[in-house]
Amino acid sequence: MAGERGTVSERLAREFFDEMDALARAPLWWVSEDMKKLCVDTVENGPLPPVEPLPTATGLIVFEGGVVFSSRGMADVPVAAVSWERAGSMHGGVPGVMIRLFGDSMRNAMGRLMDKSLPIAPMGTIDDETLDASVITLLSVAFALMGQPSVTAVSESRWDLRRDGPQPRSMTQAAKVKMIVLRPPARTSMGNGGGAGRRAPDHRYIVRGFYRNQQYGPNNSLRRRQWIPPYVKGPAGTPLIVKESVRIWRRL
Repeated sequence: MAGERGTVSERLAREFFDEMDALARAPLWWVSEDMKKLCVDTVENGPLPPVEPLPTATGLIVFEGGVVFSSRGMADVPVAAVSWERAGSMHGGVPGVMIRLFGDSMRNAMGRLMDKSLPIAPMGTIDDETLDASVITLLSVAFALMGQPSVTAVSESRWDLRRDGPQPRSMTQAAKVKMIVLRPPARTSMGNGGGAGRRAPDHRYIVRGFYRNQQYGPNNSLRRRQWIPPYVKGPAGTPLIVKESVRIWRRL
């Protein structure tokens, strides 16, 4: 039965489009393929950084190439992007933040709300608290690594007329996209006369992080656990090889 504000379907549609309007003005992040691999490896193998609130009240983060999650209801959930909004609670999900998943597959899109011309679209609701927790963990790791200048570099994306074509008027006031990439490894002497018979690796690899007891206070008499973030080692320009499958299935 329709009320003063319309039917249930109409109210849900209005709420969805209000959410998308807010998202159009929200901060945007783009995570490169290699940076994504480092984030996923940290989620799967740890150790995880200290839990911190997400940096903004709303936002959208896109992972280049997507991330495949596992869920009770679906064998694989390919996720291209995640939006969030701070909230009092979430229906069966993670308290304190409401998330929405975006994918590039028609199979998981929100039916009639799917615009076939878009590269990604909102996905239908997946009622799985474990999936929600895994997504939140990935976001937390991504932003923790973004705060490590020795590991990552952040730059603002700029519209390139030759590369991107004419910029739509609707995008002239859109939030600037922050590009998150791995910082190139420091130059080493390997391969320039260093150890005889030793050959430089033909790929990059992840050196995983750890926790250590850091001294502080009067005469360094106190100790606290300090997270040492992971980083990537190996010659710049070579592929980043991760032995484990890029897939998150973690019961938190």
